[in-house]
Amino acid sequence: MDYRIKLTFFLMLLGILACAPARAGGPEVVLLHSTDRDDARTRALGRGLTDTLAGRAAVVPVLLGRRERGDDFFDSRFEALRRDFGDVSPAVVVADGEAAFAFVRKYREDLFVGSPVIYCSMPAPDPQYLRQCGDCTGLPETADPAATLELLFTLRPQTKLIVGIMDDSPETDTFRRVSEQAMEAIREQGLGQARMLFPGHEPGDEAGLDMAELKAVAASVPRAGAVLFLGFPNLVGEKAGNEDEAVRQLAERSVGPIFAVSDRWMGTGVAGGVMVPGHELGAAIGALVLRIMAGEPAGEMLPEPVTPRPVVDMTVLARFGVARELVPADALVLNEPNRPQEPAGAAPTGFAALALAGVLAGAYLLLRRRAGRKDR
Repeated sequence: MDYRIKLTFFLMLLGILACAPARAGGPEVVLLHSTDRDDARTRALGRGLTDTLAGRAAVVPVLLGRRERGDDFFDSRFEALRRDFGDVSPAVVVADGEAAFAFVRKYREDLFVGSPVIYCSMPAPDPQYLRQCGDCTGLPETADPAATLELLFTLRPQTKLIVGIMDDSPETDTFRRVSEQAMEAIREQGLGQARMLFPGHEPGDEAGLDMAELKAVAASVPRAGAVLFLGFPNLVGEKAGNEDEAVRQLAERSVGPIFAVSDRWMGTGVAGGVMVPGHELGAAIGALVLRIMAGEPAGEMLPEPVTPRPVVDMTVLARFGVARELVPADALVLNEPNRPQEPAGAAPTGFAALALAGVLAGAYLLLRRRAGRKDR
């Protein structure tokens, strides 16, 4: 074979190897996400974790899938991951959400033998589930629709109607009860007098919402109204995983702002909410990973609940006339609108206009005086 042909094959082989996914030789932290799609939140969580580890361990993200996928789907995911990881157990496994936590409990002995586990993006699990998890700790998290409603009325006290979007899951039903109680408290305190509706879940209309009805509901929200998105994974008559599409439809069709209880939809037209920012959660997870890598058993670490805080998209709020001064001081502000900057040393616009008017008036008077002298 001609040496040039050999060289060509050799270079092709190097190119294939360069494009193949490489596994790090050092410690690995496997980050299992309870979703099918990479989004702003999964990326932010991964960045927070990676930044905190600062090269002391490689982060391997895995989009595991939503819990609605079913046992057969997760069995196939187990087989694929077993081929990928082989007999090597990660330094730490992070279960981001309930689907990932259930997956780890079920397959830990066959896939992540001996690996410490950190759960997040979910409430504190039942003690028996923690025992199934092995050497396990976590960062319990519960959505706070009541605080999100308070934020809504802080930013838009003139709101007259709250349209709650939810499915028929027990989780969102709990969020609805919390929201209704919070709305009663807000009325009693005189902070807002809005009416609250849950289309598809009101007496006499309890069939839920499909995508077509959701679009109609979004288009009917008045300017004095707002949408409270509590979660919508179980679309009636639709495939699982259309929750992102539901939020996009709301953002495109509603003339009122949308508030949510998770930062998964920030950046898609949602105005804000009270939630745990993904980057901050990733940093908190990273701090636990470093403690585990230093020799501290995960099972001896007390779960540390993470506290949500206001997160707002200032560009979206500006479209609804919300002033920056109304945003709470502790809020994480995303997409701050660009403000035209005055040149260095320039006078304020109002002052400059006033000064210019004064100069013109003075020039006019001076010209009149000179003209009067000539006429004499």
